[in-house]
Amino acid sequence: MKSRSLLFWTLSASLLLGATALWWSPLNQDEGWYLLAAQRVNQGHLPYRDFAFTQGPVLPYVYQGALPLLRSLGLLGGRLYSYLWSVLSLAVIVLTLRRHLPSKFRLFAVILAVALLGLNPFFAQFSATVKTYSLAGFFLVLAFSTWLEFQQSHRPVQLGLCALMLAAATATRISIGPMFIALGIGLIVKRKQLGHRAWITFASAGPAGLALAFVPFLLLAPDGLSFGLWEFHAGREIASPWLLRAGFLSRSLQHLLPVAVCLILLIPRFKHWQNGVLPVMTGLALISLLHLFAPFPYDEYQILLFPALVLLIAFEFPYHLPEEKLPLIASVTALYCLLFALSSPVLQGWFGQGRDRIWIQGAAKSQLHHLRDTADQLHPLSPGAAEIFTTDLYLAVEARLDIPRGLELGPFSYFPDLPTDRATTLHVLNSERLEDLIRQTRAPLAALSGYSFSIQSPSITPVPEETFTEIHARIRARYRPIAIVDTFGQSNTRLNIYQLKKEPNPENRD
Repeated sequence: MKSRSLLFWTLSASLLLGATALWWSPLNQDEGWYLLAAQRVNQGHLPYRDFAFTQGPVLPYVYQGALPLLRSLGLLGGRLYSYLWSVLSLAVIVLTLRRHLPSKFRLFAVILAVALLGLNPFFAQFSATVKTYSLAGFFLVLAFSTWLEFQQSHRPVQLGLCALMLAAATATRISIGPMFIALGIGLIVKRKQLGHRAWITFASAGPAGLALAFVPFLLLAPDGLSFGLWEFHAGREIASPWLLRAGFLSRSLQHLLPVAVCLILLIPRFKHWQNGVLPVMTGLALISLLHLFAPFPYDEYQILLFPALVLLIAFEFPYHLPEEKLPLIASVTALYCLLFALSSPVLQGWFGQGRDRIWIQGAAKSQLHHLRDTADQLHPLSPGAAEIFTTDLYLAVEARLDIPRGLELGPFSYFPDLPTDRATTLHVLNSERLEDLIRQTRAPLAALSGYSFSIQSPSITPVPEETFTEIHARIRARYRPIAIVDTFGQSNTRLNIYQLKKEPNPENRD
């Protein structure tokens, strides 16, 4: 197959996979959490000061652009906006390769990048899922594009832009911070060749960008900021941390196997890498170690590094291959990535619902479709409702309803052991504040899934059964059950829908 035709079909398959992921990717509780944060900012509230938030402050502001899509398409609109940032990352990768590689390598490198990035179901799923990964990955790949530009131009302004993009990425996902160390050391090591101006520019622009992002919130809500960025994550209690880390490594290899094969071939030749590649690879390794040793190492964390890693592989790989073999290698790589995608267990997770003895259960509808159906049931039950009492925030987003204050962290909003004054400051619920909320809320509808008040934060451990029963009994004292959805949302738990009971008017009593 000719290389241009191969690129066309690889790109087409990638777009098809992405479109499928938008509709079929499983729901994730974080999607409602992040979109609700964007809505809170649109209402004039500030993260950390006015509502709890546990990532850098950039996403709620950038995702203001998703709100028109959200109003017209519900959660699908948020997913489209999220996926757009991954598409833009691929566009930056392609433009960077075309700009910085010799013409004889460009087409091969672009095919390699599209195949590795676009034909990966795990990347497609978490590009479509509303999280920080797509946006942080875009800023990161843009930073590396300007870094590679500096390697050729030696213009310090490129380093300043690189540092600012890294600051934006870090203010989206805090774990990107170690990249500053790797690139800074790389510039200091080469200060004789590059001059002192290079590392000074980088060391000045980076902190300036971070200060611009974080200092206003540090001044306005120091407790909320430190809690959201550090205490919430550090407070998790894990019974078998090394087992989880082993699982992180195993699943990361499973999901990113084509990229791992390329790295295995490239790493032994690190002494021959192009200028600037080694410090970036070192930074990616440092961030991966940080993810590995996080209190709870989710393998999906690696997704935000994926576009940048693919850029470096596609930029470096052609120099280590026989030029006459590049068309054949491109075809084999694209076919391998396609077979990898088709055999991925991620796809099985999209379309399957497990197994009943020997019978495989297929999904007649996607979880997003079920979410839409459930949201459509709500307004006829309470016409004119503006608010719903729920921790499943993607349901509130899909139904275009607000939630009571204090539930902005969704199923992670319940901090039973926090003192009341601190829970009030942090805008979360301890036992007393939750009891007050249940007693005082005027939300006409309530929707409680298996996640609702079953998790105690920040330890992320199960709420004791007697406490869980007591909380739900208090809710049922004010709300009457009106509908049940047997399989709903993330993990397909049961959703109970309630309507606020009519309460007697004290003025009418004899």
